[in-house]
Amino acid sequence: MKMFKTVKFLVVLICISIFSGCNEQTDKVTTNAEMGSNIADKSKENVAFDLSAQKKAFALTDFSVLDISESEYDKTPVLAISLSVPVDATTNFNQHIQVNDHEGQLIQGKWILNASQTRLFFKHIKPQYNYQIRVDKALLSINGQHLPKNYDEKIITKHLEKSVRFLNRGNVLPSKITTGLAVESVNVKEVDVDFHRVENSNIARVLSQQLRGYSIYEREIPEYAELAYSARYVLDYTQNKRVTTNLPIHQVSELKKAGLYIAVLKPAGSYPYSHQVTSFYLTDLALHVRSFDKKNYIQAMNLTSGEAVDNVTINVMSQKGEALAEGKTNAQGSFETSRWDDDAVIIAKKSDDFAVLSLASPALDLSEQLTHTRHQFSHELFLYGPRDLYRPGESVEINGLLRGADGENVASVPLQVTLIRPDSRVAKEFTWHPKQEGFYQQNFKLSNSGPTGNWNYQVKHPAGHIIEYIFAVEEFLPEKM
Repeated sequence: MKMFKTVKFLVVLICISIFSGCNEQTDKVTTNAEMGSNIADKSKENVAFDLSAQKKAFALTDFSVLDISESEYDKTPVLAISLSVPVDATTNFNQHIQVNDHEGQLIQGKWILNASQTRLFFKHIKPQYNYQIRVDKALLSINGQHLPKNYDEKIITKHLEKSVRFLNRGNVLPSKITTGLAVESVNVKEVDVDFHRVENSNIARVLSQQLRGYSIYEREIPEYAELAYSARYVLDYTQNKRVTTNLPIHQVSELKKAGLYIAVLKPAGSYPYSHQVTSFYLTDLALHVRSFDKKNYIQAMNLTSGEAVDNVTINVMSQKGEALAEGKTNAQGSFETSRWDDDAVIIAKKSDDFAVLSLASPALDLSEQLTHTRHQFSHELFLYGPRDLYRPGESVEINGLLRGADGENVASVPLQVTLIRPDSRVAKEFTWHPKQEGFYQQNFKLSNSGPTGNWNYQVKHPAGHIIEYIFAVEEFLPEKM
């Protein structure tokens, strides 16, 4: 089932343009000043560093320096050393690693060790500066190996230019609970921002241009939008570090009216050839779309309260501007239509609030969160019960609901069931007949002397695969007052 979850509310505006911001990932560490080095805070990672397991894993790997170069840690330029085998975390790295300037003068500092203990970082470096790094062969790995030789490397750090940009294009900002408009900067202390509100009569024009991939040019903005507010903002600032600041636009009365806004950004006191431009919506209207084989369901909700919103005007258009469907949401905030092409665009409007959702944009990606998944089937069987914990001797109730891919009723068929005990023995096998069309129900009594643990109610699906329902049988007493 292809679903567009609530998270895709963020894509309501992204259908206008594409996300331009991405988060830099860094190694997680904490400081141990007494050691002259920083030891990884493994509590911040789900898996702790298992010393014995790592020793076994790297038992046949030669200890060497893989790379010495400029890198990034905590959004700040650093010198980095990569090792082939985890290093002994109790080491005082300043005794084995030296950092000198171009004149050979020793530079004081502390090395940070990442959680996997294979990378070391040296912070507070200067841009466009010559560094000489020596790693002494006496450095020790977790397996007691020394490096085969001394390693020397000369590094000229990169020039770090001043820069500032909007992190995203096409933000959805709830008018009552927004945290602000995100800006990323390097060595910029203040910015000037002009906010333009697109006139209602020109919203369709702007959306049409942006849905076709055209950029926003600042010189054309006065043609379709009026200047609503200008301000200078002081940014979070740390020298030579990339920082993110949320501009508190929710505190500005001129920016509280719902609508489509375009913001133009430049560093204060500078006059660049081109400016940073982004668009964002101020709205309390959000859309959730579920796409099935033959139908689509649209749900309109309030971003602040999460409640359904009725009487929302829905227009579904193709990328060419052809009308595919139109109507209004019912009292439950729902609107149902037949299936359209995946490149359709949904425009929802009620009073000044409106939302736009493009089905051509990427769907919710859960690949990093899911440990397993399965394909959709033409017939779906849903198993459920009033509870999943029973005592020996009690009666277990299990229900089954057989539906088609679009949730419609389908012809019932007998289902084959196998009940498996916690010790993996088969307790019983039987044919499960429907109680009524599409609905199955089964009650059976547990033995007073039966085993405790997790029981498995396995049903063979009409398509041939197995659907499982797990329930526990335990000896327990209710809480006493």
